[in-house]
Amino acid sequence: MSAVVPHLRAVRRTPARLVLCGLTIALAALFITGTLLGRDMAMRTITSELTSIPDAASAVVQSPSGYGPAQLDRIEDFPGVTEATGRVSGSGLVGSVEVELTADPGQGPLSRVQVEAGTYPRAPGEVAVSERAAERLGLHVGDAVDFAVQDGGAPHSLTVTALVDSPSADGVALYAPDREVLTRTAAELSRVDLTGDVPAIMQSAQPTAMTVLSAADARQAEVRQSQDTVDRVSVLLSAFVVLAALASIMVAVSAFRIVFAQRIRHLAMLRALGATRGGLRRALVAEGASTALIAGAAGTALAVGISRLVPLVAPVAAASPSPLMLGSVLVGVVVAVVLAVLAPARDAARVSPLEALRSTTRPSEHKAGTATRTVVGAALLAVGVLLMALAVSQGLLSRYRPAGSTEDLVLFGVLAAAAWFGAYLAFAPRLVRPVLAGAHRSVRRLGPVATLAVRSAGGMPRRAAAVSSVVALAATLLIAALTAGETMREHNEASSAAEYTAGIEVRAPEGATLPADLPGALSADPAVGTVVPYRAVRLQLGAPGGSTNLEVSDLPITQLPRSADIVAGDGSLHDLGPGTLAVSDGFASKNRVGVGDSVLLGDRRIRVAAVVVGQRIGGSQVLAHSSDLNALGIDPAPTGVMIDAGGRGMAAAQSAVGAHTGNSPELEISVLDDLRAEQSGLVRQVTGSALALIALTVFVAIVGVGTTATLSVLERGRESGVLRAVGLSRNGLLTVRIGESAMHGVLGVVFGLPHGVLLGALLITALVPEAPLAIPVLALPAVCGGLVAVAAAAGFLPSRRASRTPPATATRET
Repeated sequence: MSAVVPHLRAVRRTPARLVLCGLTIALAALFITGTLLGRDMAMRTITSELTSIPDAASAVVQSPSGYGPAQLDRIEDFPGVTEATGRVSGSGLVGSVEVELTADPGQGPLSRVQVEAGTYPRAPGEVAVSERAAERLGLHVGDAVDFAVQDGGAPHSLTVTALVDSPSADGVALYAPDREVLTRTAAELSRVDLTGDVPAIMQSAQPTAMTVLSAADARQAEVRQSQDTVDRVSVLLSAFVVLAALASIMVAVSAFRIVFAQRIRHLAMLRALGATRGGLRRALVAEGASTALIAGAAGTALAVGISRLVPLVAPVAAASPSPLMLGSVLVGVVVAVVLAVLAPARDAARVSPLEALRSTTRPSEHKAGTATRTVVGAALLAVGVLLMALAVSQGLLSRYRPAGSTEDLVLFGVLAAAAWFGAYLAFAPRLVRPVLAGAHRSVRRLGPVATLAVRSAGGMPRRAAAVSSVVALAATLLIAALTAGETMREHNEASSAAEYTAGIEVRAPEGATLPADLPGALSADPAVGTVVPYRAVRLQLGAPGGSTNLEVSDLPITQLPRSADIVAGDGSLHDLGPGTLAVSDGFASKNRVGVGDSVLLGDRRIRVAAVVVGQRIGGSQVLAHSSDLNALGIDPAPTGVMIDAGGRGMAAAQSAVGAHTGNSPELEISVLDDLRAEQSGLVRQVTGSALALIALTVFVAIVGVGTTATLSVLERGRESGVLRAVGLSRNGLLTVRIGESAMHGVLGVVFGLPHGVLLGALLITALVPEAPLAIPVLALPAVCGGLVAVAAAAGFLPSRRASRTPPATATRET
């Protein structure tokens, strides 16, 4: 007898269960599609910070020396060009503060700025100011500003007509249309961004000497300069995509296992009527496949719709989903659901025809610790250990790892963590019992209702394990992201403190020294705070990893107030003295140098006293003591000076520096605070992108708990009726069911916490081996408590429905 048709007819008569299963699959498809689109949006957003070419650009004309307004006019007339804007910027002074007058159209697809207040300049003599420039210069819409080109000439009187939100990489900037900037600065075009038909544009440019690239190629060339950062972000987000797919499959498996387990009598009836086990398996798989196809398509479409709305409410780049990617997700969801259904379908098909005679709808559970689960769990544990051993053998715990191995190490780490999580899933029914036993002892003093809630959660350990595993995965990803994010934040702060040790730096050209009176004049200026002069020279340094010629500085870094934020991964900066030096951990990793090692600086043998977190220390990779530079015959005159702002703020300090240096083009003046803010912004974007993806996981966990609680209401009506019949009030039954959902959250947190810390540690060790692990101790209790509260809240509505079950329900046979 074929069981497919009668089974599907029976399923159609109870649509609530089918809708709930479809909901979990739709959300799984939404989650996977949303994660892929989220990764695309995050990568596009981060890439846009590393390139100045707008997303809407179709082609780019690379401008050699000499391009100006005439060439811009010619390019605009190329067939196929729909819009063109020249990219040019010129340095100048507003007062004594150096600013960039930058070209931007201010509106349209090629604009890189967004007007926050006022009207973007259109007439000559008008400019817009970035938020950083407005803060630094104290400017508002309507103010007049004198802009002086650094190579001389009378200042240009300009009127501020707009305040704009601009890329952080532009720094302190004024904005105007391209021809206005060309006129005011006499600078040359760096490139021209175009929209239109790329093949037609390239064909039009062939008779000329102009070089036309597709925007994608030009953007990739710019990003290639920061390829290491992009690769690390891509690997990190890809790891979360893999884990997102795992979360979605787990939710679908949990829902179908519960539904199939509740159909014992229905399946037994079909067996009694002649259905074979194979027929039942095919019927259950057909149900899963058809549900997956319809619900998966709905979830995928919803994810695409949401991705269209996100850029409208958040400062992120839009995603561009391809039909191939969407089709692959849908096919993958259907295949994953079918594979996920096979195990519960096989178990459900083994039901005996005698089960049709049972008078209870509550399914029985096999013994939790079966031999199969034990074998699978042990095998997954072994696989995780082997993967971790392979990662360690390829340099996971070493700073001296082969180039290009980061992606492999991250993959091994994620797969090892996934294998260990799979082992937990195999052992979960056995593991939940001691946890619930401990919870039972803790809540006994709270009364019989609390005790009943714990016993209700533990009465079916497989169900408790299945539901709590979804919460455990959410906890794992969330805690991993927080751990990795906190570590990255602290590492970035330490790196920035080491590299950008002051607010402003003034440097002489290589081989030259500062004016003799400059450090003293700056020290005497009330607008300036700490002033620390130093020498930076190129010397030959011999290390275990080889000999190299690099810049060595004698900056007395501990005299700077910000030196308290510098982190020494090994040794201490306070140990720096004659005959010793400090190195950045970037230099230490590359040259295999550690504290206590001896290196040859010039002809002097020097001992390494400290390895500092970061790529540079005060602009150099190596700090030596001034006495050692003196012994090498280095000119005692300083070549640079580090400056911190006084009480009047950074703008006053920058003006004072400009006044004392005469804004000499021979001196390099860097506002280190701006560079530090730009670097911190990229780290915040990476962390925010990861947390946004993980928020989807938490959402799936909520749905998983809520769906399970709703299925419990549908399938455990008689049990609820019995509790009401023996005297449990509505509020009491509501508390029991909410408490049961909360216990699922507790179980998920207990098992997800160690997995999360482990995964975060593995990701950080693979991506940034020099970063010391920073566990967010203060945030963990809030996160764990929040997940438990979320799990309880997810079960509120179905629990409220369960509390309305009348006592007469206890007399029903089915």
